[in-house]
Amino acid sequence: YEVTPNNGSSIKDTLNHLSREVTAVAARQWSLVATQVDPVWESNDQGECIRANTALLSLLERTMEQMQANEWENLIHRDDAKWVLAEWSRAVSQRRAFEAVFRVEAYVSKRVFRVTCISTAFKANDGSVLGYIGRYTNVKEIT
Repeated sequence: YEVTPNNGSSIKDTLNHLSREVTAVAARQWSLVATQVDPVWESNDQGECIRANTALLSLLERTMEQMQANEWENLIHRDDAKWVLAEWSRAVSQRRAFEAVFRVEAYVSKRVFRVTCISTAFKANDGSVLGYIGRYTNVKEIT
């Protein structure tokens, strides 16, 4: 009788399998978010945008490339940018939720919208912040 640890699989095989499973779960969850009517975004633990759903890209007339990293900062209305970015920076450094009402500007049409931005940190089992998920609510065009 021969005993094979881990049913003949290596630890590396098991970790690769688990990694693929976690990636698949994350992809399924984001696919649900991507179809939401509300504009939604996700950032990494440093507050840099890594994903935005179709509703947000459409509202702001931006591509995902124009939203990634800190490029999203360019969508904030110039009169609100300084205080919004300072508050976002504080929220990220303190690893806490963020909520603010401010204006954003569409890239092509230059239409201006007032939005309520609400975000929360999502965390690992050990409590460390993995990133933030946020959405715009109460979107109103300003004429």
